[in-house]
Amino acid sequence: MTVQLRAAIARIRQANGKVVGAGFLVSDQHILTCAHVVNAALGKQLNVRDRPNQEIDLDFPLVASGNILRGRVVRWIPVQKSSSILPETGADIALLELESTLPEGTQPIRLVKAENLWKHPFRVFGFPEGQAVGVWTDGIISNPQANGRVQIEVVRATAYPIEPGFSGSPVWDEQLDGVAGMTVAIDSKRPQVRAAFIIPTTQLINACPELEEQAIPPCPYRGLFAFREQDAKFFFGREQFTQKLVKAVHKQSLVAVIGASGSGKSSVVFAGLIPQLRSEEGWLIEGFRPGDRPLRNLTKTIVALRKIETIDPLDQIDQMVEKFQEGKRKLRDVIEDILDRNNRTRLLLIADQFEELYTLCKDKSERQIFLDIFLEGVNQTENLTLVLTLRADFCGYALSYRPFADALQDADRKLGPMNREELQKVIEKPAQLLGVRIESGLTERILEAVEDEPGYLPLLEFALTLLWAKQQNGQLTHQAYEDIGGVEKALAEYAEEQYQNL
Repeated sequence: MTVQLRAAIARIRQANGKVVGAGFLVSDQHILTCAHVVNAALGKQLNVRDRPNQEIDLDFPLVASGNILRGRVVRWIPVQKSSSILPETGADIALLELESTLPEGTQPIRLVKAENLWKHPFRVFGFPEGQAVGVWTDGIISNPQANGRVQIEVVRATAYPIEPGFSGSPVWDEQLDGVAGMTVAIDSKRPQVRAAFIIPTTQLINACPELEEQAIPPCPYRGLFAFREQDAKFFFGREQFTQKLVKAVHKQSLVAVIGASGSGKSSVVFAGLIPQLRSEEGWLIEGFRPGDRPLRNLTKTIVALRKIETIDPLDQIDQMVEKFQEGKRKLRDVIEDILDRNNRTRLLLIADQFEELYTLCKDKSERQIFLDIFLEGVNQTENLTLVLTLRADFCGYALSYRPFADALQDADRKLGPMNREELQKVIEKPAQLLGVRIESGLTERILEAVEDEPGYLPLLEFALTLLWAKQQNGQLTHQAYEDIGGVEKALAEYAEEQYQNL
């Protein structure tokens, strides 16, 4: 959550006020940063290895800007002479102990221990040259180097690149919902490369064992987001419905999962159905969302599955869209080719959030062409199964087109609310898998707060996500639940935070 990150980020300064890098609050007394940032703050060469005794100036720019605090180095792992000989415990790390009381609004941030960070989205805040107030950027986490540091990449062309002023900043992993590491270096010899390197949490903890107490496992709850295929082991409560879906896709060419907003339609398909089918042979599985250009988005998916590398993908998409529009190409024409190229026998195509066809697509002609192609694939292609998720309040739109209404007659699977036993699994099972306890009576307390709320699943997951970050000694507690204000207050504060960030 952004609010946790904002409350922990520190700005490291020289005595004259010049900003040289970042750090972050990891306890009520300690700031973690890079050793070379400390050297820069003291006006030294960045690779000086001697542990400094001087005080370091810092403040918390996003919650208490200008309120200068001072800290001294209590743990020092300096920059190595060669990045190729970094020890397993990491290097270029400094732990500062504060000599002043923390200002109001600051809060230590939790480190998340995880081995695999591949393709996780991240965000990070830093102070590049000329930006003393700081800037945000984001990107994708890659894989570790031989020295244990992990490569990260800024993907968006309009995003700020990671520059030296980001050193010492916490890297927030959007998927794990916590700090996955600390920014430490860029490749100064290749300024055109929009990549940087971080010291992962595991190395930070090895270097500073006192951090182990506040480090937590990756959060198994999904906040306001749907469960994905990679979250399957933490997906509970929909076991019976999942089995019904598995049976349906083996018997039908069209399966429509229909339910209220927040009922978990996408989650049951991606974290329930898909993992089950992956265990069977022959399935090729791909998903897309209609968006504002449903025909083009469907075509993008098809082109990606065909894997024709000799023709530019954009040219393939343009040509296929034109043929679809002119009626010169049918979905069945490309399915066999796709399956042959992928060495599979059946294609499962998932159209998630199908209501976008009516909320985002304003071109009625494209909408009808898309539906006709979609339904033709259902009716005339034996080795294709189409699964869609649709909000129940959009059924009227779907039924207004007779061919679609006919196709839906025996195709829909209605997803209702979970019962109390299923909700209890949602709360308790993921924590149990990671060895985290739930204080006696807390499950019942949470259930009472969300059980009668419409679209309660996102509310429940959101509250559990906040609770996870506040766990103490491997336990989710009543006190933490009160600290977040219960389900309703937690969500209200999050909404206010998002509004303030607009």
